[in-house]
Amino acid sequence: MLFAANAQLTGQQPNIQTNLQQLIERSARAYIQPLAEGFTMNINGGWFHEAPPARTAALMVDVGVVGMFASVPVNQSFRVTGEYSLTPEQARRMLSRADGYNLLPQSAQNDIVRAVVARSLPVEITGPTAIGDKNTNVRIGLTANEAQRTFTTTVAGRNITVVLPANESVMLDVRGLLDTRDYLFNAVPFATPQLTVGTIMGTRGVIRYVPNLANWVGLGPLGEIQMFGWGVQHNPLTWFANDANALPINVALNYYTQSYTLTKAVRAQGTAYGVSASWTLGGSVFAITPYAGYILESASLNIDYEYQPRTATGEVALDVDGRPIAPVPIKFAVVGENTSRAIVGVSARILYLVDVGIEMNIGNRFSTVNINASVRLGNDLPQ
Repeated sequence: MLFAANAQLTGQQPNIQTNLQQLIERSARAYIQPLAEGFTMNINGGWFHEAPPARTAALMVDVGVVGMFASVPVNQSFRVTGEYSLTPEQARRMLSRADGYNLLPQSAQNDIVRAVVARSLPVEITGPTAIGDKNTNVRIGLTANEAQRTFTTTVAGRNITVVLPANESVMLDVRGLLDTRDYLFNAVPFATPQLTVGTIMGTRGVIRYVPNLANWVGLGPLGEIQMFGWGVQHNPLTWFANDANALPINVALNYYTQSYTLTKAVRAQGTAYGVSASWTLGGSVFAITPYAGYILESASLNIDYEYQPRTATGEVALDVDGRPIAPVPIKFAVVGENTSRAIVGVSARILYLVDVGIEMNIGNRFSTVNINASVRLGNDLPQ
């Protein structure tokens, strides 16, 4: 038997925070893990599409947008086991189908409900992850044996036993948020504006700032995304070569760091560092720049919210005595599995003004395709 614990919380559209608030920790970890993998893979990508020249001083300002698409398996779902405490409303719905329960006096029914609510029952929680099917709900199914589903009360001096029916389920109003089948490459998407300024002593600085691009790129269900990041690209040949044209390629040492906020419940951060090289072919009218790099990286999502049991209409659930059930603080981190990536890409420049490019990031666990488009002012390439 299946019944719904429905409702968008307080009338809000579902987003990552409202969904998490209906999930206990084990299911929350499983629900958000694939999104964390895609998101943490994205935030460490797209930082560069060429290495800075080995020049002492020159002016170049590059303003553009980088789009990232982390490749992850489609049709994401999860299945975990754990323990779950029913709310009084859920307990009453299940007990209403138990033999003999409806014949008990109200006081005895309340005693049974109190006993059910006080016992943590074994369950199996299944459903789509945050990047899974938007039309399927997360379901909590009882797996308790008969002894665990058996409760006793006393009526007129006689012991009365009530057994919760087997195969009962609770359906939560939690579904997939970013169905990857809706996006390019069946991937977790992201986009960020990016500013690159250089060059002083072979060094360029990079800044990312996201006021809130969520709705622009179809990520509204994640909530309000805010982000700030910065990085440094340095060409060490500046210190060894008197002639900036001494080598046909430019090389760089790279360091980048950033932090994101996705609602108050989810925060992300990432750090990456490594090496890169590029080779520009062509002139001021049209030029092609193939580039490559290798970086080491780390990223994580920190989850901090309160699990709040709710009724089928979205109200805060009450205990047997009619008092609101206190929320349970839940806090954990999901660490990205990607620890390194190789980068291969190419960018095309027209009139040293418009720059577009595409790159492949091949990680030790996941891969991404990144695209960029920008406008440049000034020229710091060797003459």
